[in-house]
Amino acid sequence: MIEFQKCGLTHAHIFIILAQKQKPQTVTKYDALISAEISDKDSDLLTFDTVQRSMMHRLCGTFMPNALCMKNEKCSKRYPQSF
Repeated sequence: MIEFQKCGLTHAHIFIILAQKQKPQTVTKYDALISAEISDKDSDLLTFDTVQRSMMHRLCGTFMPNALCMKNEKCSKRYPQSF
């Protein structure tokens, strides 16, 4: 599914079902399969800045109580979240 966020940036959610014996069983095995990267600031500054500005959750809560995501003294995006 391709999704358009309010800020206008597109991204994809991909769901793959594996046979039980093919599924990763440890965090290390998941980390070997799944990753997320931000563009390199030195080689692609425009993309880096766009991602930082539009798609990254910044400090909030007791660190920054005036953050845009704060509603009733709690993060409306439910950060921080446990692993």
